[in-house]
Amino acid sequence: MHETLNLTKTTPGAPLTLEKIKGVLVKEVLSRPTLCIGDLAAMLGVGPRTLSAVLKREGGGNFCTFISDLRLAEAERLLRLRRYARFSAEQIGLMVGFASRQSFYPHFKKKYGCTPIEYRKRNLKNNQESEDADF
Repeated sequence: MHETLNLTKTTPGAPLTLEKIKGVLVKEVLSRPTLCIGDLAAMLGVGPRTLSAVLKREGGGNFCTFISDLRLAEAERLLRLRRYARFSAEQIGLMVGFASRQSFYPHFKKKYGCTPIEYRKRNLKNNQESEDADF
């Protein structure tokens, strides 16, 4: 059975923007490896073509690139935080929605120029970031 999530309190007629789209992609949604454009479009109350056009116009890419970039940015942020040091890099990849280590590591290395483990070793913060900033 397909799960319908109503995560937004949108204003009818309000323009669809990247910020509005990102606002819907909360942890429970972004972390689903099976998230598709139709699911997100339904949550936003628009059609998949409309969502695709907004992503292309405002973000310059397609849905898959948009989601992958958000997941990579969140993984990168978590790898820098000491409170996530107990999680392996692979676990962090899974937490942010990559389906496997094999899908996470190559994407991460392409974007950041190193593996997630190398990135963590170089960038792990000694200080705790605010809990409010959690994904």
